[in-house]
Amino acid sequence: MKRVFLALVLCAPLAAQPADHAARHARQASAALWQADRVMHAWMKRVDPVTGLLPRTGKDPNWVVRDSAADLYPFLAICSRYTEPALYDNAMPRILRQEYLLTRRRGRLSDDLQPGGRGFVSAAPDTDRIIFASSEYAKDGLLPLVELLGETPWYHRLVGIAEDILRHAPYETPRGRLPARSSEVNGNMLQVWSRLAWKTGRVDFLNAALALADYYLLDMLPTTGYLPAHEWDFATHRALKPVFVLADHGNEIVGGLSEAIMLAETKRPDKARRYREPFLRMIDRLLEVGRNADGVWVSRIDVETGKVLDARHAHCWGYMFNAVYTAYLISGDIQYKQAVERAIAAVTSRPEYLFDESGSGRNYGANAYSDSIEGALVLLNRLPGDETAAAIDGAVEKFLARVRPDGIVEDWYGDGNFIRTALMYVLWKTQGTWLAPWERGVRLGAELEPGRLTLHLAAETPWRGRVRFDGARHREHWRMERNYPRLNEWPEWFTVDPERLYSLRVDGRPQTCVGWDLLAGVQVSVGAGQTVRLVLEAAAGAATDAHEEQAVLAVVQRFFDILASRDPVAARDLFLPEGRFVVLSEKDGKQVITARSFTEFLDGLPKGKEKLLERMWDPRVTIHGALAAVWTPYDFHRDGRFSHCGVDAFHLVKTESGWKITGAIYTVERTGCRSPLPPPGEGR
Repeated sequence: MKRVFLALVLCAPLAAQPADHAARHARQASAALWQADRVMHAWMKRVDPVTGLLPRTGKDPNWVVRDSAADLYPFLAICSRYTEPALYDNAMPRILRQEYLLTRRRGRLSDDLQPGGRGFVSAAPDTDRIIFASSEYAKDGLLPLVELLGETPWYHRLVGIAEDILRHAPYETPRGRLPARSSEVNGNMLQVWSRLAWKTGRVDFLNAALALADYYLLDMLPTTGYLPAHEWDFATHRALKPVFVLADHGNEIVGGLSEAIMLAETKRPDKARRYREPFLRMIDRLLEVGRNADGVWVSRIDVETGKVLDARHAHCWGYMFNAVYTAYLISGDIQYKQAVERAIAAVTSRPEYLFDESGSGRNYGANAYSDSIEGALVLLNRLPGDETAAAIDGAVEKFLARVRPDGIVEDWYGDGNFIRTALMYVLWKTQGTWLAPWERGVRLGAELEPGRLTLHLAAETPWRGRVRFDGARHREHWRMERNYPRLNEWPEWFTVDPERLYSLRVDGRPQTCVGWDLLAGVQVSVGAGQTVRLVLEAAAGAATDAHEEQAVLAVVQRFFDILASRDPVAARDLFLPEGRFVVLSEKDGKQVITARSFTEFLDGLPKGKEKLLERMWDPRVTIHGALAAVWTPYDFHRDGRFSHCGVDAFHLVKTESGWKITGAIYTVERTGCRSPLPPPGEGR
């Protein structure tokens, strides 16, 4: 097992730039967490004394499953985990218990409930209504709880709902019984069943997700020009509503299908091979007809013609770009990554995309730009950028200012989404670290740079507690093999490997601890008006942390992307000018060694329109201080056709501007190639 040693240093404040950034992030995180806590407490005062449940709005006292359960209650619970453990341990599970006892109407599926013990809102149960509401609760409420907190009582509630939507699915199709005619509900359940298939390994959840994927990718999309219809008649195999909604309450199907194909890549490669063509054609068609001049999604298009029906931008613009980025992950085609980068650039440069105060004319209020900010954070996690980060900071400052003096934002269930966005922002500013216990006058912020995490901890009054670190939750909570972008995730920033060894230095006293000690928390004390700085970095001569490995691999992947785009100017930023490429090939049964300078290599890139694609898998990274090496198998394709494979060996050095390639040796092999990756653009 590779061991990584990190040093954690507590010392007096320094003038170093990372410390200044960490201090600023501490102030920003503290402000956001305080506002989230205020909103949480304001809504907890509204719990009905008889049912123990929450209202939908200040004027609607009913517990409405698709709203109170999906968008409000879960984020009160998550907030209490960070700010008020007593509420998290007592009041929040009590609401779950009451919801389970009082609202179930179809097995474990829930219906809306009146306050005061007056019973259900509707006299008779309706299966479509109940499945829709329960799918919203599962996807928008319970998935985020499990993403962040793991296996809690909310996880078991999620499993029960997922099982009973499968059990009560009413629509007969050649692929089996499906839960709904609407793409929204089916998209919800694709996300739920896919993640539970990862988590549990259960065949019924896997088959449920694949049945939906089969119907949409193999049956529906080839008949609709590769745009999913909003509502579908399974009996006539025709669209009931031949429109596609690119905003929420419609775009869920695209995110769901992207999750299903990622699941199939690992669990059912035979299915994945069949899914790739229709999935990529769907993404291609959406990019062709579904964007405005800035490269951002419009709101609604006609499925049959591709005509734009509502040109206002989709406030939840980032959600479907998660699927576009997934297309890049599974195909290696740089055009998908470039589409995401174009959208991010537009959102960064035009404030109305990120801080969507009017909801593009829809009067959605806080919820409209809550979705927009979260979409930006999820993509920022994959494609970092200082300008985008600054734009998010500006939007969040306005966003937090919307809280009223009484702690209410807009007096409807969307206030829960306010908490969700504020917490996601906090975890970005702290790089996933958090305080136990939290107090109003204590601030924690972080700045991450290659090989080093700087934490700033300050307190207005004496404080003693633990600084806790984050883990790779996609593996620990879902057992996913790849952390692909997805709706209702909480991005992972700096993560600790529980089985790696770390060197810990506190007040000059060194000790060796295991990663799980950092996950449980580092004991720290800080005096009134004092500041403590924590610096976490690779010890001299030790293997690097996962962040540094990712930085090295990002340079190699960037080289592959530039190779595909034939951009020698951009490529020069990746290399030291005196470096060389060495190629080992074979001709007439004899080994041939060819050496070229980087300049010669770049000048010799093909000038035609032929599409070039190089892909790596299972890369091995070795780092010692400022020296790095990457050894990886690869395959190479021209216009989607296999050309050759081999092994790449890159050498890199860390400079003031980041990692640079100093040299590379690679083999060119025409036979015996066994790539584990699927053919690029298979069947397209």
